[in-house]
Amino acid sequence: MSRRDFDRQFPGPVLGIDEVGVGAIAGPLTACGLVLPGNQALEESLEAAGAKDSKRVTEPRREALRRLIDEGLIWYFVCSIEAQDCRKGQMNNHLDDLFRKIVLEARLRGPCFDTVI
Repeated sequence: MSRRDFDRQFPGPVLGIDEVGVGAIAGPLTACGLVLPGNQALEESLEAAGAKDSKRVTEPRREALRRLIDEGLIWYFVCSIEAQDCRKGQMNNHLDDLFRKIVLEARLRGPCFDTVI
């Protein structure tokens, strides 16, 4: 989907949520939600710094992304479930719990948003 199509389909602020750790055999299952300020220049800078694919980001680029996020992000929230608390066969339930926690936290303490992706 192009940026223009995305903006037409989701005109208001968007809460984006993603996870890491689903395939790990050790370590936490972690999810993060964020709402960007709708600043196209910031979003282009994030994309240019490699924000599209975190698996391909080098350590120096990761630091550059962190600085951009810290300077321009309206809101973010990270939550985790430790590996020892994850029940086998319940990964989707754990993800649902983390995602619900992020949405609730965003509604209580974050900026207004119209859509969750």
